[in-house]
Amino acid sequence: MAMDIDFALDHFVDEAQRAVAQQALQEAEEVYRAAFQSSPDTININRLEDGLYLDVNAAFERVSGWTRDEVIGRTSAEINIWHDMADRSRLLEHLQRDGGCENMKAQFAMKDGTLRTCLISARKITLKGVACILSITRDMSAQEQADARIQQLAHFDQLTGLPNRALLNDRFKYSLSLAQRSGEPLVVMFLDLDHFKTINDTLGHSIGDQLLMEVSRRLKSSLREEDTLSRMGGDEFILVLPGTDEAGARQVAGKLIEAVAHPCQIEQYELVNTISIGIALYPHDGEDFETLSKHADTAMYRVKQASRNDFCFFTQEMQAHSARTLQLLNALRHALARNELALYYQPQIALQDGHIIGAEALLRWTHPELGSIS
Repeated sequence: MAMDIDFALDHFVDEAQRAVAQQALQEAEEVYRAAFQSSPDTININRLEDGLYLDVNAAFERVSGWTRDEVIGRTSAEINIWHDMADRSRLLEHLQRDGGCENMKAQFAMKDGTLRTCLISARKITLKGVACILSITRDMSAQEQADARIQQLAHFDQLTGLPNRALLNDRFKYSLSLAQRSGEPLVVMFLDLDHFKTINDTLGHSIGDQLLMEVSRRLKSSLREEDTLSRMGGDEFILVLPGTDEAGARQVAGKLIEAVAHPCQIEQYELVNTISIGIALYPHDGEDFETLSKHADTAMYRVKQASRNDFCFFTQEMQAHSARTLQLLNALRHALARNELALYYQPQIALQDGHIIGAEALLRWTHPELGSIS
């Protein structure tokens, strides 16, 4: 009788323990299933041997476009989800060697044919005696788009899409290093759209912006792939032409002037445009970007003063003239305070009788170092 009671008690304890274990197992499975389905990352279980899908979560369906019923029982090769099967081979190598991988970058083809760049982490597991792969995949497409947008903002002009000053500097340094090693020439051009302010002020900034975009497109289409056209702001552009000599610069400048000269239809307005171009040559006119761009700018302003709609090359005479002009402007700011200005009256005399009938007032400037300035 005592043995029967002991047996009954042992059986009761075993059953109780079994029930507790069963309950714990059920709860663990519920936790796993909840985590599996609620994960924002795609999770799938595939047979290691052939990539057969055994299970996928809701995120897999949402991201890939494939439903669970469409993929279970089919292999990854059958649905062509790997954009490059070499990536799958690389994953299998990691699994065989290390038992898993972390954040392996790969591209996957969605059901609609679009490609998504993802980071995949995977582990080898065993289910019911079968070797399987548990994969967690994070879609990085939005992150890549954000990174690309940041790069766009950091290196390109937002209106025209042309390289900005930062990217221009990088490309110039590269072109300069090539020129220094090979001994090839290098050209820097400064371009300014003529009468753009009049168009902007008269027709509005929207028309002006559209004109800048069209002019940028025309200029860029006239250049080689290795040339760099950058917008400096407003209606000013800088162009770097690697491997180009004086004759080549003349040819390019002529093409650019011709490209801009064709009328532009911007909304209801037909706009006829011209452009002024200054040119500096490496190494004759400078050996760094600041010097070459400054000299090209000086040459461009000489075109503006002369005729517009033309180009000219920088000369040292231009530099001397610019330096003299700057010197006079700075000195003139202090001329009145230093009592360097004097007022003269030049009489106006009637020829008939020699009487003074008026006078012309003249303000003359005598600088202590530069002498009489007129």
